[in-house]
Amino acid sequence: YVHYFYNRSWQVLETRETKTESAAPEDLSPKHQYIWSLRYIDAPILRDADADDDPHTGNLGKPSSGLDQRLYYLGDANFNVTCLIDTAGDPVERYVYAPYGKATVSTSGWSRAVSTYGNLLLHNGHELNEDSGCYSWRSRFYAPHLGRFTGPELVGCMRTCPAGYVHLFGPSAPSTDTDGEQPEGRGRRPVPFAPRIKVAFVEVHRCSLVRFGVKFIIPWGHVGWQGWVVQEIRMSTQIRDCAGRNITDRFRIRDVHYWEAFAFEHIWLRSANPNLADDTFVLRLPGPGTRGTHTVKGVAKGAGNWRLPATFEPDKVPEAGGLPSSYERPAGWEKIPGTAHDMTVTWDCCCGKHCVLVETEPQWALTLRSSIWGDCPVQIPIYDIDWEDVLVD
Repeated sequence: YVHYFYNRSWQVLETRETKTESAAPEDLSPKHQYIWSLRYIDAPILRDADADDDPHTGNLGKPSSGLDQRLYYLGDANFNVTCLIDTAGDPVERYVYAPYGKATVSTSGWSRAVSTYGNLLLHNGHELNEDSGCYSWRSRFYAPHLGRFTGPELVGCMRTCPAGYVHLFGPSAPSTDTDGEQPEGRGRRPVPFAPRIKVAFVEVHRCSLVRFGVKFIIPWGHVGWQGWVVQEIRMSTQIRDCAGRNITDRFRIRDVHYWEAFAFEHIWLRSANPNLADDTFVLRLPGPGTRGTHTVKGVAKGAGNWRLPATFEPDKVPEAGGLPSSYERPAGWEKIPGTAHDMTVTWDCCCGKHCVLVETEPQWALTLRSSIWGDCPVQIPIYDIDWEDVLVD
């Protein structure tokens, strides 16, 4: 049986061993003591050990400590332990790693061997559990033979998010999250980016309904991270009757300013289908006998390793369609790069007309009409929209 003693950062400081389950740890002498580097939380410097199993010999650390063997750790740029050296500076044991962290032990002369020093601090400085072959990453375990964590990231990943189990997925990220509980903060800083936006579909149903969808395209360097794309939305509507009177108040349509959030998971699950939108906009027109304008101005911004503020709640803003949303501006919003997109729907359903004009900027511009709609202007669609993406009823 092994008793472990940790500090506040979950760095193991000391172990004590016993062959009886009932032995209290305070009655036992230390088996190992560790010193850790200040440069990284999982970078060990040295280990003092009771190598001869005699608690009455050895004076390392303090007189009569029972510790008689000191070994130093050497590591690579990824904090993998690559070598143990003794106090004379000579290597005594070496370690090499497969791409996802499975370790192979070698002697000082590079002959493959079984560890004779009982060192378990290996890949990324984490401790190997010999029974399972997995590494302990504090709040979860990592299986090097699978290249996956055995449980999802505790913070920053929703439901079926695939990257919650992924290790070293895609391009390397400037992150050193050691326990899966730091979406931001020490060792896990937010990385902002401006997502690309393109149209997924446009549907116009005479004077009754307009639907269109947009897709967010995440830069490749951020694929595999946890994070959010957040949109700032400003919507305004003006409705008039055929005599020109403002009748907006008669309808359940309001001017609104809010923020809504899309988890990277939400975007990944739709990425395989280019016509499946990440965000779908639905405008129900008042119908015949009205004319008016509805404007949507949006700015989309993305951030990997970013914790969604507590002010965002599902269904908080009815217009967000159940997404996490807030009426409050996120802290630091102005410092994140973004991509703007505007849409204006203008309709005229008076005097037998059935005209709906849809204009969007900056990615695309589109004006729709059908021969039965009456006198509506016609434009040729431009940018990256195809006619098969457009449904005209």
